[in-house]
Amino acid sequence: MASRDPRLDAYVAKAAPFAQPILHRLRTLIPRACPDAQETLRWGHPSWTYRGTILCGVAAFKQHLNFGFWNRDAAKAAVRLTGGADVPGRLTADRGLPSDAVVIRWVKEAVRRIDAGTPSRPIRRPVKKRAVAARKTFRDA
Repeated sequence: MASRDPRLDAYVAKAAPFAQPILHRLRTLIPRACPDAQETLRWGHPSWTYRGTILCGVAAFKQHLNFGFWNRDAAKAAVRLTGGADVPGRLTADRGLPSDAVVIRWVKEAVRRIDAGTPSRPIRRPVKKRAVAARKTFRDA
C-alpha cells in the first residue's frame, strides 16, 4: 500500500463533520481495491491516481460531498456493475456511500479500464444551449 499523503489528513480534519467518516472510509477502501493507487491533492481536493492517470476524486463542501471517477466509461460501467445503482456523485449526511463491496467494484473497474488503455476522458455534464436573440446593429438600420 502506498503511503498516506499528510495533506489529505489536513483536508479531512477541516472537512464538515458529516463528511469526515466518508473521507476516512474512502481512504481505506480505495487502497484496498487498488494497492498501487497514490493519494494526492488535485485542484485542492483529494484524488487517487493509478499509473499516472487520475482514478477518482472527492471534494467536500459545507453541505455535501462529491465523489466520482475521472474516466466517464468507468463511471458508466460502475452503474452496470451495481445493477443500475447511481454513480456516486453528490453525497450528503442522509445519502452516503453504498456498501464497501460496491465501492471496491467501482474502483476495480476503473483500474481495469486504465490497464486496458481506455482513454481517460473526464465526465462532462451536458450544457443547455441558450437561444441567442439576434440583435439589431447600426448596419441593419
